[in-house]
Amino acid sequence: MRKVILFVLVAAGTLLGCQHWTPEKGVDNFASKMKSDLNLNADQTAKLNDLTDSMKTMIKEDTTRRAEMREEIKGMIESPKLDTSKMTTIMKDRETRMSQHMDKLTPKVAAFHDSLDDNQRKKAAEKFEEFSKHWEE
Repeated sequence: MRKVILFVLVAAGTLLGCQHWTPEKGVDNFASKMKSDLNLNADQTAKLNDLTDSMKTMIKEDTTRRAEMREEIKGMIESPKLDTSKMTTIMKDRETRMSQHMDKLTPKVAAFHDSLDDNQRKKAAEKFEEFSKHWEE
């Protein structure tokens, strides 16, 4: 199950990092690829949709905070002395939000994973390997 959770997160991260897509489009593309490559049934599609809807909601909720964080960091970079305490606070805030996202997404990933048959899990593991290779390059 850990491989599937990592696959979903790495795959989504890979897609989200593409410059020509919005994060929401990246999630939609990821879901579309999963639906076609794994030949999902209606129940599995519903579970995947629930997961991707949650991901898109989190992206929208974080958009403002990410912009604020970039401005704060830019200001610190431009300053004569880096405020390490403030930088640590910003990074810990980001870490906390990521942890909260994981707490919300992990049960949805698990529900999707549980709905897959052995062949689909094998295909998902293969896709995970494909996406993982992109990180190694």
